[in-house]
Amino acid sequence: MEKWLGTETLEHYWKRHFNDLYLDFNSARKYVRELNLKSTLEWRKYLKSGNKPKNIPASPHKSYKEWVSIGDWIG
Repeated sequence: MEKWLGTETLEHYWKRHFNDLYLDFNSARKYVRELNLKSTLEWRKYLKSGNKPKNIPASPHKSYKEWVSIGDWIG
């Protein structure tokens, strides 16, 4: 109904489309851990390399409620 009326909030839109944009947390974290990155600096260099798939968020701490820490993310 909100969409039809043009009153849908950005938050509602984001929640509806999140799973279309990104892998679920565990799959994304598994992918990142397989990169064998050793630090936050290496994660940032990886982001700048242009090699990150579009379905992995650049700011996972903002994207996943399951987020714990960068150490947990990269392994």
